[in-house]
Amino acid sequence: MPIQALAQTSDGSSMDTRPQALSTVVVEARRPIGQGGDNEGYKTARMNTATGMNLSAKDTPQSVTSVTAQRMADQGSDDTISALDNVVGLQIKTVDADRLRIYSRGSVVATTIFNGMPITAPDSSDHRFDFGDTFVDSALLERIEVLRGANGLMQGAGTPSAVINLVQKRPTYDYQGSFELGTGSWDKKRGVIDLSGPLNGDRSVRGRFVYASTEQDAEMDRYSREQHSLYGVVEADLDDQTTLTLRNTYQYRDSDSPMVGGLPIFYSDGSRTRYSRSASTAPEWASNTTRNYIGQAELEHYLNPDWSVDFSFMYSRATMDQPSLWSSGAPDPQTNEGLVPGSFYDIDSERIQRTFNVRVNGRFDWLGREHEMVMGATQWHQDFEFPYYSPSNFSRPYSPLGDFTRSDFDYGDQQPDWDKSTVIRNQNGEQEQTSAYVATNWALTDDLHLLLGSRIDRWETDQNAFGTPIDKSVHEWTPYAGLTWALTPQVNLYTSYTRIFTPQNKLARSRDVIDPVTGSNYEAGIKSSLFDDRLDLSAAVFESVQDNYVDSTSARLDNGLYTYEAYDDVRTRGFEFEANGAVTPQWNIYGGYSYARIESPDDERMNTDIPTSQVKLFTTYDLAGPLDGLTVGGGVKWQSKTFSDITNPASGESERIQQDDFFTTDLMARYRVNQNLSLTANIYNVFDEKYYYLEPVSFSQYFYGAPRSFAVGLKYDL
Repeated sequence: MPIQALAQTSDGSSMDTRPQALSTVVVEARRPIGQGGDNEGYKTARMNTATGMNLSAKDTPQSVTSVTAQRMADQGSDDTISALDNVVGLQIKTVDADRLRIYSRGSVVATTIFNGMPITAPDSSDHRFDFGDTFVDSALLERIEVLRGANGLMQGAGTPSAVINLVQKRPTYDYQGSFELGTGSWDKKRGVIDLSGPLNGDRSVRGRFVYASTEQDAEMDRYSREQHSLYGVVEADLDDQTTLTLRNTYQYRDSDSPMVGGLPIFYSDGSRTRYSRSASTAPEWASNTTRNYIGQAELEHYLNPDWSVDFSFMYSRATMDQPSLWSSGAPDPQTNEGLVPGSFYDIDSERIQRTFNVRVNGRFDWLGREHEMVMGATQWHQDFEFPYYSPSNFSRPYSPLGDFTRSDFDYGDQQPDWDKSTVIRNQNGEQEQTSAYVATNWALTDDLHLLLGSRIDRWETDQNAFGTPIDKSVHEWTPYAGLTWALTPQVNLYTSYTRIFTPQNKLARSRDVIDPVTGSNYEAGIKSSLFDDRLDLSAAVFESVQDNYVDSTSARLDNGLYTYEAYDDVRTRGFEFEANGAVTPQWNIYGGYSYARIESPDDERMNTDIPTSQVKLFTTYDLAGPLDGLTVGGGVKWQSKTFSDITNPASGESERIQQDDFFTTDLMARYRVNQNLSLTANIYNVFDEKYYYLEPVSFSQYFYGAPRSFAVGLKYDL
């Protein structure tokens, strides 16, 4: 008799029980390749971001973390960037109002993937451009998987920082749904609709629809933003062995008067500025509008109970329209006048990417033991264009800003009329990566597993970088090795090695394109799963060695591009501790400590505007007795000092600007009124800690971190 092909839990995770002949065959419950496990609570049973195999965190020979939908809800994370800010080893640096950079282990995170497929290519364009990829609404996500360190096996091109995999929600076998309404600081308004269930009588076709909307003003003068997201997914069992999945995601994000860059560090007399957190140099007419569409199709077929093949395709189109003004200079300490437009353009950009992927996963017996294997091929092609337009009704040289701290500040007495007939400067072109890989997890003994992998990549680009042609092709072989040793059923030792390969479009002073970053990434650690596998503990030490690592210089080319200097033997060393899961069914906990220091060949610290040390802790507890239905929680985040050496405009000498170490505290509470209705409240930065992020040395600016704020939400489950 046949067995139902696929059973799913209420949150969309799945257990695979494919049909099998009932003779002497033992039927096993097995999750489809590429899917995680139960996401109730703070941990995920299995992830495949690191190796392509469905392994638990304990059995993966690298540092991996999952941020589940439950933890995102508890911490009040409305989007991916706020969720990632709560992950050990990740640092979120605010560049300006609408741009943030993610760092891990001392380096910028260059790779983000969407359901296992890349949505942004490493170093695809100037980092000034952000199409909203980091602001995906958390209502669309089942979980976020984070791999810290290099991911040479599955991604090829990348940095030894981290890889972020956004895993979207899946349809459920049973009807379910929820509605959410929320409000908060600065007139925040939020709503979410999430509906899921079967679309036909035998439940062979299932669907899910999510809509999320957020509108909010801000602490900064004139700044406000809104975001609307639509997500639809359909899963269809074509037969007992084959499932087709179609996903469509659309995101619209619009910001009014976002500040580009930061506030000036120095007054014109050389003294330090002390602006309020509401100060902004953005004019009234400035805006930033991004539109993102992602369509995905996946066909998964089980050849037999042990082997499956997966074909997937993704089409992504993103646009950004950003009329903006970036200011530079040092203002007068009495009048706040003196800033001038350093950049005054409308950037009307587009990025289109197509990705194809085929993957085969399976298990086989050899020499009396069962082993696992994955093999596959991936190709992505990206076209991009970033044209700059200048205002036709403003003449050069542009006039100074005036006193930007006035409540009625605006730049100019008229709206800019952007002349779209003439492109002032442009970065446009295409790039492509074609890859093939294979890996096997060898069971040497019951307790010792050796994971060996190999990947071949061809990366090529043909582009115009603001007047400088770049035509480059690179071939790279990336080996991977990992070893896990089970000391006990609950404790594993592990070590891993992979090569680093990062293509670049950075230019040296000679105008030559700097060769790709190459190097090695090493890691070793111990992992444990306690309390009936409810709680994961891990400790890791790591080192990466990179050649052709670039650092910016103050020199510019005649087209305005900054030049870079390449260094060999740049080393990053550090260690991490992490706990994730539940101590008891009522007590969830997440936290840890991370340390990473990146040094030049002369043993001098690099990237000093990124903290070397961080602590992140968060916990919730479900109360009982007369307080049954009440969940309380809270957390702290601490980071070590950061600094940059900036030239004082008055003395002309270098001066160290430092942000001392600081910590912030968050609190939450949730009350379940009945089986369907719950009320949640979050307070962020409870003690209103005032801190800032430093911009690169050449800009001499800073940007304040978020002040104290609150959010409350009402959720009704159908």
